Amino acid sequence: MSGQVARLTQWELADLDNHSFFDSYRRYNKELVDLAKASYMSICIALNAPPTEVAFHAAYTSVLLSTELYIEKIAKKKNYLQPPSYGRYAELLAKYVREHDWVTISGVPCPP
Repeated sequence: MSGQVARLTQWELADLDNHSFFDSYRRYNKELVDLAKASYMSICIALNAPPTEVAFHAAYTSVLLSTELYIEKIAKKKNYLQPPSYGRYAELLAKYVREHDWVTISGVPCPP
C-alpha cells in the first residue's frame, strides 16, 4: 500500500462543488481541521509514529462519519444527498481537507 492518497479529480471537485461542500468547508474549517488534528494525534499514539496519508485518510473518513459535525451540520443539510451516499462524500471531504490542510494537520507533534 502506498503512503499517499490520490488527489481529488476534476470530477470529484465538481461533485463536491455541486453539493456545496466547499461552502461547508469554509463554514466549518476550524472544526474540520481540529477534528483532523485529533485524528492524526490518535493515530500517532496508536502507531507510535506519524501516520501515512493513507492511514490518516482512512481514519479521518471514519471519524467524520461518526460525528455530529459531518452528519448533522454538513451532510443532512445538502439537498438531494441521501444517507447511502454520506460515506462517499465523507471520503471526498476528507481528501479535500487533507489536500488543503495537510501541513497544519501533520504539524501536530507525535508524543514520544
